[in-house]
Amino acid sequence: MHIHSYTAWFRKAARTAVACVTAVTLCVTPAAAAVKSGGDYYPTLTHSDTPWESRDPGEINTAKLDKLLRELEQRTSGDLAGSKGNKKKIVSVYKKIVKEYDRLTTGYCIAEIESVQDVKNDEAMDRVQKLSEMLTTAGDTVYAALKKALNTKNGKVLEDELGDECAKALREYDEMSEDDKKLSVDLATLEADYSQKAGDLDDLTGEDEIADFEDDIAELMYKMIKIQNKQAENAGYDSYEEYAYKEIWGRDYTADDIDKIEKYVKDEIVPLYQDLSYAAYRSNAANSVGADFDEICDEVYPYIAKIDPELGSTFTYMRRNNLVDFREDSKKAEQGFTIPMSYYGDAYIFNSPEGGYRDWQVLIHEFGHFNAAFHDDTPQLFSSMNMDVAEIQSQGLEALMTVYFPDIFGNKDGKALMISELQMLLGSILQGFQVNEFEHILREKPEMSAEEIDQEFARLEYEYGLVDEDWVDEGDNFWTQIPHIFSQPFYYISYATSVIPSLDIWYQSLDHRPKAVDSYMKISALNNASYLEALDEADLPNYITVKGMKKVCGHIEELADRVRNGRINSSSKDGSYMAEMLMYVCYYLVGKGIEYLAE
Repeated sequence: MHIHSYTAWFRKAARTAVACVTAVTLCVTPAAAAVKSGGDYYPTLTHSDTPWESRDPGEINTAKLDKLLRELEQRTSGDLAGSKGNKKKIVSVYKKIVKEYDRLTTGYCIAEIESVQDVKNDEAMDRVQKLSEMLTTAGDTVYAALKKALNTKNGKVLEDELGDECAKALREYDEMSEDDKKLSVDLATLEADYSQKAGDLDDLTGEDEIADFEDDIAELMYKMIKIQNKQAENAGYDSYEEYAYKEIWGRDYTADDIDKIEKYVKDEIVPLYQDLSYAAYRSNAANSVGADFDEICDEVYPYIAKIDPELGSTFTYMRRNNLVDFREDSKKAEQGFTIPMSYYGDAYIFNSPEGGYRDWQVLIHEFGHFNAAFHDDTPQLFSSMNMDVAEIQSQGLEALMTVYFPDIFGNKDGKALMISELQMLLGSILQGFQVNEFEHILREKPEMSAEEIDQEFARLEYEYGLVDEDWVDEGDNFWTQIPHIFSQPFYYISYATSVIPSLDIWYQSLDHRPKAVDSYMKISALNNASYLEALDEADLPNYITVKGMKKVCGHIEELADRVRNGRINSSSKDGSYMAEMLMYVCYYLVGKGIEYLAE
């Protein structure tokens, strides 16, 4: 599961592109108090409160945007540059440009949702591709126009509006070359081809049919890799992996950092995951808690609100405006995501339900993304992404919800589902590392046959404890069903790096729930923060080190032991919470001179 966006705000040498998946994080300056309502970390925003069925952003073309850009040029360096009241009008035009870009990207979002609601609708897919190409060019044009305007005599007024950091980034922006634009369009075409072909696997039965399918997907993938490598080369990087880590995903750690902690994942997480997998399999609780979507929402809401009232308010808004599609429909794409709609000040969740506990998990996970987008005041034109942070926003919420499982599902199933949730989160760590290593191999060994790719994928699955050894010789074609490998290379490691702090938040919540909730709410409200910045802001350690990994592995082992032995009781959700809250209140009042409260 992931959060969709469409334009990656450039960093120092980034190229504008319509990226299918980017993180949207939130803008806030955390307050100094030890425990606050999460709402205190969010900016004050207005939201359209418009039902999904009534949303119509208008004609999606660049005519209005082009007109506004011409006016900006006239007011910063043309005939209107010295006109009366021009400075205020420059700011006004700039704000209109930002709003218009929000409108266009939201129109693209609606088109994308419509395309995944019916994957066989070629017309809808073609529309998405055309809008993607349009926005790629539009984004580049806007950035170039703002850069030009900043370098005029009237640029100071624009700089004051943008802020120093944003203005500096714009001045360093490299416009897309014609070659870059063509590469972007070609890649978007191949991504659309993959989206249409990937779902065909379920309809195939014969070995020859499946083999032909795999060959087609492998050929498509290597075409995409060649284009991606060229994009990295044009941006001045020696490898696409390095380019993706820094420029696309904005990480403040490297692939080498991941390699250094890989050993601890295999040595510590794999055996724990396998033990929990056996326990989860025996209980079968994950398959026995099916419910329709409205029932799931009704059950989940009170506990979402109990974590923080602001989460409950956002959940109510989402349901009221029908901003979730959990319908069962064979025409839908088999995926789940959250896509922000900055024009309306909110987002939309799409999912193809699978039944059982998985649907509960997906709703909680994707709502974590929805909440982050809902409280984001960053215009889409400047929306930065950090997938590691975005996935803490989703998986951290999953972790905090587990303590309520006995209340929701009953003691027996609740305990079993805690084990299942922990097993799934540990599986995300393993899959994150496994897919990341697999993507590295794809670029080290170009033009492998589909059969060889199957075997490499299965070999790594076995090394990470995800399948039995007998899978290795046969191979596994599941790689053909992971869209990230095709459209968002080197994204998958974010699932791992985000689960690790999410599990640590869960561990902390067992005995210090207010502090754990506070850490989560801070992260849910971070705007444009990198992974390590977010951890520091939330008073969490750096896990991407040998020392950090050793420590968190110990926490995860203790967490697993307490979950398996049922040592998750009311103190985790009520008693400990109230005790700590009283402690903070006492400290506060004593500081104010009220010394006899304890009596």
